[in-house]
Amino acid sequence: MKKLFSTLVILLMSLVTILAQSTSDPVSLSVWDDPYIFFYAAVGFIFIVILLVLTVAIYMLKVINIMAKNAQMERAASEGTVYKPEPTLWEKI
Repeated sequence: MKKLFSTLVILLMSLVTILAQSTSDPVSLSVWDDPYIFFYAAVGFIFIVILLVLTVAIYMLKVINIMAKNAQMERAASEGTVYKPEPTLWEKI
């Protein structure tokens, strides 16, 4: 067990030193020099738009649910019956 652990540690340390080698090109590249910067920007923009659309959709579902509940309450009041709300998902569980 001790040999296995020490072998794994030595192997990991050797991999880290191999990956830590610097490149021969001393010029550092900026983020703006990346050839895919427009692709990254487009994907980020699409992701943000999708998040905003999902947020609006969830909000609209809540508004529709409130409007449906108000319509049921008005229907019950016009019929002269007592409004009994349906149990929510959390109450069913």
